[in-house]
Formats: sequence, structure tokens, C-alpha cells
Amino acid sequence: MLKALLQTRQVATDACAIPMKPTWSLKELMSSYPSPSLSAVTFRRLHELSALIPPTQGTLEYDTTKKELDELVRLVEAVKLVNVDSPTG
Repeated sequence: MLKALLQTRQVATDACAIPMKPTWSLKELMSSYPSPSLSAVTFRRLHELSALIPPTQGTLEYDTTKKELDELVRLVEAVKLVNVDSPTG
């Protein structure tokens, strides 16, 4: 995915061939991966293992924290999909 993004765009570069603006974003790259969702039980268990008190389910704090954890799980799952045996990734 990243390779395709970099190959299809013409970007302005400086004298050292460094792009003047970002050529891709993590948000753009991650949009192509599925969005996992932690169950309430898993969410609570992660807090227990971290010695934290989980926010009350149904509150804004719960929703925000769960969404952030879901995105972290999404990132970890995406990293696990990278083929490290291939020289081109």
C-alpha cells in the first residue's frame, strides 16, 4: 500500500531530494485496515492487568478510552501483517 502511494505521486523536493511536504500519512495508510473492537470484558481486563480502574461503561471517558485502545489494536494488527521475510516488505 505505502509503496503504491509513493510511486504514483509526483511531489516537490528540495536540493537533497527530500519531499517538501509529507507524501503519506499514518491515518491514510491505516484506513485500509479493518477496525477491530475490544469487548467490554477485554477492556475491563486490560485495565485490571494495568492496575487501573476502568471508566464506567456508557460514559464519555469509557467511549473515548475504548476508541483509543481499538485504534492501538488496529495499529498492532497492521504491523503484524507486514511481511518481514521479503526485502520489499
